[in-house]
Amino acid sequence: MRQTGAPHVGDVASGSSITVSSESHRMAIDPRRRPPESSASRPTPSRTGMGRGPKRRTSEGDEATAPKRELWKSALRSLVLSRLVVICLQSFGNVAFPDLPTDAFKFTGVRREDLGIFDLLVEGLLGGLVRWDSVHFLNIALNGYIFENTLAFFPVYPFFIRSVGSLLSSLLPIHKYTAIVIAGVTVSNVKLLHPCGNGVVRIREVTSQVTGTCLLGLILVFLEPGQHLLLEPLHGVFVRSGHLFRALRALRSNGLMNFGYVGYFLVVNVIFVKFRSLPSGGTFPRIAQYFGKAVLVLVAASLIFFSVFRNLWTAVASDFCNGERPSPDAIAFADANGYALRGEHLAWCGSPVGVMPPYYSPIQKKYWDVEFFGYWKITKVPCFLLATPVIVLFFTLVLRRLTEKRLTFENLMDIVEAPDGFVPMVVHNSILILLGMTLFNVEILTRMLFSATPFLTVELSKIVAPKLDADLPSALHGSSWKKAGLSRIYLYFSGYLIGGIVLHANWGPFT
Repeated sequence: MRQTGAPHVGDVASGSSITVSSESHRMAIDPRRRPPESSASRPTPSRTGMGRGPKRRTSEGDEATAPKRELWKSALRSLVLSRLVVICLQSFGNVAFPDLPTDAFKFTGVRREDLGIFDLLVEGLLGGLVRWDSVHFLNIALNGYIFENTLAFFPVYPFFIRSVGSLLSSLLPIHKYTAIVIAGVTVSNVKLLHPCGNGVVRIREVTSQVTGTCLLGLILVFLEPGQHLLLEPLHGVFVRSGHLFRALRALRSNGLMNFGYVGYFLVVNVIFVKFRSLPSGGTFPRIAQYFGKAVLVLVAASLIFFSVFRNLWTAVASDFCNGERPSPDAIAFADANGYALRGEHLAWCGSPVGVMPPYYSPIQKKYWDVEFFGYWKITKVPCFLLATPVIVLFFTLVLRRLTEKRLTFENLMDIVEAPDGFVPMVVHNSILILLGMTLFNVEILTRMLFSATPFLTVELSKIVAPKLDADLPSALHGSSWKKAGLSRIYLYFSGYLIGGIVLHANWGPFT
């Protein structure tokens, strides 16, 4: 028995962060960052096109607040509009079309007759978002870990929305299920204020041409494939912010790869920055000293981090193997669908905790057929076709970036040292593509690559921004893209967004 769109071992390598500081994140939004120019040398912002900048006032106070306020309004308008589009489309898809046949996990323990009128109204409005992974998180939030397959999902997100939902249900006359759904959707979408705010701050520091890139980058973040999912937006709080990257480990297993970014920037800093700043004499001892300090910091952080999660995983495993049996409804559902339940002594019970929980790999293989080339079946060809466009897009953008300048040794070193994290982002996404093609559910590669790093969003926005003659809100209309000769990019984003939302709302295995 398997489920097409549920969790995957790709979580080990899926959506991670691209930066280790908010400064790196701002440079990731705009890899061509320039230091602030003097007022005498700064070019006057254009008043047309995506790159237009707000008119500067002569008053120092107005200069500091008016442009930022205008940019906030533009970014927030696009954010609100994109969220309304998502809510309306998934609600329409949920009501207008029948659910597709699937063996996906659907247990919440909530009976329809226990729901009131307002609960049913919310179910009709937001029910299309409670699909696939969202059901697992919702079940954990409502019932804890009672099914073996739900152990593949880490506890921070469901426990957080359960806390928020409990507060809502105590204040409003609604069912706890409804309160948690509202909490999950709200938390996941409010997070988009973060890239919106970061974009506004960054826009204030750059000239008009790059402003267009940042503004368009915000649009693509709001409309990227997979933004309709319940979990990925919350995951993106840590992905795009560069803060608390270790917390990703408590959301999904993909946080493990974030340590690679820390290590990469430490090594680059030691080899390139420190090495070039040293005098010719006594270079090796100083390099060894810097490198040793970097390694010690990384090892110490890793040991502290894994010791915390080792205790967490041990407690979860012990509670599941030795806990009480769940309700009769859960037992009946498990017997009918082949799920193991809490209180059963399973093969992995008592196994030592390593880098991953002892139950993670067995569960992935048992419920989702996660093994090398396990997805290479004739019936899975459509899933590979779904992932093909984003793979082609990724390698096209990588090739474009590499061929912007002639590949001399100096230019190659500039790419390696680039503060926007080009090299680790490319390595990260390439690993995800390799794993997606050989190991985990390949159809989720689209949202995985978009949520893993902002590489695709940033590189696309740099192509589109100079050509798109439109203000931020009107850039959401296809006519502006068609005039700029960018119809294919617009069709890709809008097609995957609309098709993904409607199919997702009806249990379709999409992104």
